[in-house]
Amino acid sequence: MNRLAVVLAISVLFACAHAQEPQQLLWMKGVAAARQGNYSESAAYFTKLILKDSTSYDYYLRRGQVFLLSGKNDSALLDFLTAEKRKNGVASYEIARCYALMNRPAESVDWLRKHLQSSGRLPEAFIRLDKAFRPIESTKEWNEVWKNEWYTKAEQNTAEASYLIESGKAVEAVAQLSEWLTRNPKKHEWYYLRAKAYLLLGNRNNALKDLNQAIDLNKRQPEYFWQRGKLLLEDGKFTKAAEDFSRVLKLDPSRLEVYQERARALAGAEKFSSSLDDITLYLSLFPKDPHAHYTHGYILYTMHKYADAVKALDLSITMDHSVPEFFYQRGLCLLEMRNYRNAIYDFAQALDLNPGNADVWYQKGIARMYDGDPEGACNDLKKAAALGNKEAYKQSIQLCTE
Repeated sequence: MNRLAVVLAISVLFACAHAQEPQQLLWMKGVAAARQGNYSESAAYFTKLILKDSTSYDYYLRRGQVFLLSGKNDSALLDFLTAEKRKNGVASYEIARCYALMNRPAESVDWLRKHLQSSGRLPEAFIRLDKAFRPIESTKEWNEVWKNEWYTKAEQNTAEASYLIESGKAVEAVAQLSEWLTRNPKKHEWYYLRAKAYLLLGNRNNALKDLNQAIDLNKRQPEYFWQRGKLLLEDGKFTKAAEDFSRVLKLDPSRLEVYQERARALAGAEKFSSSLDDITLYLSLFPKDPHAHYTHGYILYTMHKYADAVKALDLSITMDHSVPEFFYQRGLCLLEMRNYRNAIYDFAQALDLNPGNADVWYQKGIARMYDGDPEGACNDLKKAAALGNKEAYKQSIQLCTE
C-alpha cells in the first residue's frame, strides 16, 4: 500500500470514529470548549449536535450563548428564538439580552417582561448588574419595566440574605435567616443560604445540618448536593460524597467540574477504576488544567503507582509552579520511591510557598533522616512539632538530642 493510500485509510478511520462519537461526549466537549474560551470550537460541536438532532432546544440555546460571547449577536438571536420555539420560556432572558445589545429597547423589555413573569426569574440585582443591558439602561422602556413589583416578599428576603453573605456579613445573615425560618420552616433556599453563612463562620456542623434540611425539602437543586458533597469529602466520608456528586451530575450534566471531585471521592473509597474513569474524562475535556493533573497524580499515589503519579504531577507543576500542594504531593511520591534528595527538594519548594505547613516540615524531616542527615532531620521535625504535628513531636523526642 502506497503512502497516499495509507493516509486516506487513516483519514477515513478518523472520520468514522468522529462520526460515531456519542452525542453526550460531543455535548460535553461543546460545554468544555466554551468554558475555556474556545468559542468557535464550541459552536462547531453544537452545530454537529444540531445536525444529528434539530429538535433539542438545549443545542440551540448553548450555541446561541457561544455566539453571543463571540460577539455574533444576530446568529445568537436566531438560535435563541429557535430554542424558544422548541421550549417556551427557556430563552426569554437571553433574547432580552440580545435585543439590548442591539440597542432595541422595546423588544428587549418585552422579552425581559416575559422572563420576569416566569417562576424561574433571575434575581433583580443579577439582572440590573448584567452588562448586556447597559445600552438600554437610560431608556424609558427600561425604567418602565422596573415600576412593576415582580418579586414576592420571600424572594426579596432571599435576595437580602444573599447580599449579606456576599458582603461577608455572615452573623447578620444567620440571625435574619433564623428569624424568617421560625415563621416559614419550609423554605429550602433559606436553609441553604444559612448553611453558606455558617461555612463563612467556620461552623461546619451546623452547615451540614442545614444542607441536609434543604435537601430533605427539595431534592432538585444540584448546588445543595454539591456543597454537601464537598463537606463530606473533606470529612473523609468518600462513598457518601461520591453519591452526592453523582446526584449533581444527574440534575445538571453541565457541571463538568464535578467529575474531578467525584474522582477524588471514589479514590478515597478505593473505587480506583471508576475514579480513573472520571479524571481521565475530565482531563480529555480540560487538558490544560493543572489541578486536574494534580488530582490524577493524587489518585495514582493512593493506588501506590508512584512513578505514574510523578509523571502526572510533573505536568501540574510545569503548568503552574505556584501551588505548594503540587510539590508536596510529588515529594510524597518520591519519598515512597526512596528518591530522598528529590523529595527533600520538593518539600523545600512547597515550604518556600507555604512555610506554615506542619505536615510538609514533618515529611521533609523524614526524608532528611533517610538521606543520612540526622541534624537536618531534627531541625525539620522540631519545626513541624512547633506547628502542631503530634507525630513529629514523638519522632523528635525519640531521635533528637539537645
